Amino acid sequence: ATVPGAGTRFTIRIPLTLAILDGQLIRVGPEVYILPLVSIVETVRLDPGRLRVLPGGLEIYCLRDRRLPVARLGALLGVTPDGDEGARPLLVIVEVDDGDIALLVDELLGQQQIVIKGLEANFRKVPGVSAATVLGDGRVGLILDGTELKRLAGVRLRTREGSAGAPPAPQVPEARATEPRGSDAHHA
Repeated sequence: ATVPGAGTRFTIRIPLTLAILDGQLIRVGPEVYILPLVSIVETVRLDPGRLRVLPGGLEIYCLRDRRLPVARLGALLGVTPDGDEGARPLLVIVEVDDGDIALLVDELLGQQQIVIKGLEANFRKVPGVSAATVLGDGRVGLILDGTELKRLAGVRLRTREGSAGAPPAPQVPEARATEPRGSDAHHA
């Protein structure tokens, strides 16, 4: 607040509790998302020869002795991934409650600590997203929830029998977040 000739007062509001997360920034098309680093098992370059499509449309990736269900992140979040002929997307293997899932992404951007900002109080619940953060360039980055993404993809893995099945994938509305009005969000 500035009063001409009298001075300026700066007021900084800091939340009482601040949750910080180590995150992996990933890109799908033009959008940047964050996966919690603790949930990532490994990342591999997609080898199309190891990708299988089961009846019902479920895609399985054969990685060493494992069969991982694949979720195309762009399709789940309503984002068009890179369409370059020469581009080979990446699979980010994410640990979830009932077995790992491979998320198809365009690029890994780097790791950083981020300040978690809840969405529901200022925006609304977004399918597949647990929270958000403000990135260094001022854009809002959505923090993804692997378990919720697996549910959205309709993937159910029967680990005891080593087989997989999937009901029809649910329709997911396009989800875009904007920085909430009146937000006191800060980034690390």
